[in-house]
Amino acid sequence: KGSGMADCKGNARVAGCRFLLAVVANRVGSELLDSIVIAPDYLRETYPHKTSVIVGMLMEILSAAAVVGIAVVLYPVLKFYNRTIALAYLGFRLIEPAITIVIILASLSILTLSQQYILAGAGDVADYALLGTLFQATRDWALMIYIMIFCTGAALFYGLLYRTRLVPRLLSVCGLVAASLLSGGALLAMLLYDIPVEAYGAVLRLHEVLFPPCTLWHRLNQTDRPGRAAP
Repeated sequence: KGSGMADCKGNARVAGCRFLLAVVANRVGSELLDSIVIAPDYLRETYPHKTSVIVGMLMEILSAAAVVGIAVVLYPVLKFYNRTIALAYLGFRLIEPAITIVIILASLSILTLSQQYILAGAGDVADYALLGTLFQATRDWALMIYIMIFCTGAALFYGLLYRTRLVPRLLSVCGLVAASLLSGGALLAMLLYDIPVEAYGAVLRLHEVLFPPCTLWHRLNQTDRPGRAAP
């Protein structure tokens, strides 16, 4: 038991670091890509900024790898409290990188489209704009699906933390509220269109960066054995 709990503590520490890595890499990657591939003049500007697009893509890949790492190292911790929820959380987190690949491929398609547009010179813009709109729409819909998958996993995670008191319940409630705001904002964006993710995602981003990983790390360092779910 002692060895198992020590492993859980180590996993929690690694998960905390990967939480931060995933959030930072995703933020940098999405900012780089969004500032170029969905800019008003993306057909002219994307290929000349090829390096920034590639760096953004690599940061997104790094974030996706960190997400997989989070899921893998947290599973042995969470299964002490509820194996079913631990498996479900693992599954949802493993789906996220697959959707990230779709977002990356759409961005690279815009890069290639921009290259062909520049090589073609001042030709018919309509055909290129139509393809560009299609690739941008693919990114947007993939992002909405990503958010819904992410929020489902987050709800499972924070719900389990609330039941087990691995972190103070106020923090778990904040995580649940933030996930609800993010999923609700994504639904509104799909139904009403043109609501920026930043308008409803900042709360959850801040919450994940500052609170759950650090608090989970601290709590497990103070615990000699796994706790029991609260009634």
